[in-house]
Amino acid sequence: MHKSPDGDAVGSALGLFHYLKLIGQQEVTIVAPDPYPNFLNWLPGSDEIMVYTEQEEEAKSALKKAEYIFSLDYNNLKRTGDLTEILEDSDACFIMVDHHQEPDEFAEFVLSKTSASSTAELIYELIKNLEFDQKLTLNSAQALYTGILTDTGGFRFNSTSAKTHRIAAEFIDIGLKPHVVYDRVFDQNKLSKLKLMGYVLNDKLKLVEENAAYFALSQDELNAYDYQKGDTEGLVNYGLSIKGVVFSTFMRESSEGFIKLSFRSKGDFDVNKFAREHFEGGGHINAAGGKSDLSLQETIDKLEALIKEVKLELSQNA
Repeated sequence: MHKSPDGDAVGSALGLFHYLKLIGQQEVTIVAPDPYPNFLNWLPGSDEIMVYTEQEEEAKSALKKAEYIFSLDYNNLKRTGDLTEILEDSDACFIMVDHHQEPDEFAEFVLSKTSASSTAELIYELIKNLEFDQKLTLNSAQALYTGILTDTGGFRFNSTSAKTHRIAAEFIDIGLKPHVVYDRVFDQNKLSKLKLMGYVLNDKLKLVEENAAYFALSQDELNAYDYQKGDTEGLVNYGLSIKGVVFSTFMRESSEGFIKLSFRSKGDFDVNKFAREHFEGGGHINAAGGKSDLSLQETIDKLEALIKEVKLELSQNA
């Protein structure tokens, strides 16, 4: 999975993991480049995920021995951070399953659909097409549902289709309880996380040119609220909830020395293109990520200048 794994990356990996085990594949290992958010710890099998930054030698050994490597929720090896060189040197057969735009050509087998709501939806499709007698288990259903739930913003983004809902319905038929998954993913917050959210919305929200909003947090501000990975997940979407805003950005200083950015948009404003051209990133038309090696203030200045350049395009989507 990719660096800074989210619900879709972890859910897709665990959904496939449980199914491969079910059909008799015993030597299956999930390797994450770095830790995933705490709100995913409840997923069955999450304790078996090998985190490279914590188990470097074990992860290297597993990847070196691998005959097949499933590249889930990323389409460029550079998205795997410290795993990039290891994967580039691997002789394994790569199988890419992903829904992001502009995939690189590194995999022998590819299931890539930008119209899919999530990679978890594509893993469901892959499993169905394998045509084994074994049916999806509740463990796989919970993992894949979590991937879909988080990557569609709770089934509200425009990538959510009738097919997405039919898949969710099948998971419910298996025994999945949507209210339980929602509670475990979204309603197990620390008090410090809620206080951080209040601080961001009250003091850090900035509007630019009427149709754009951004939030920016320094490492000191994150530390003041006992920041843990996942605490700022979804904050970028609050910008789009403001009437007239069609482009929202959240940025924060990372412990790795760069600025991490998340972009969201409405309508036809393409944040995938915006991120690729200006912030070494990419993703989807309405959801993308990027990075900046400038300081936080310099990144803010750059973003504000870019927003003024696309002012007309933003107003046309408002």
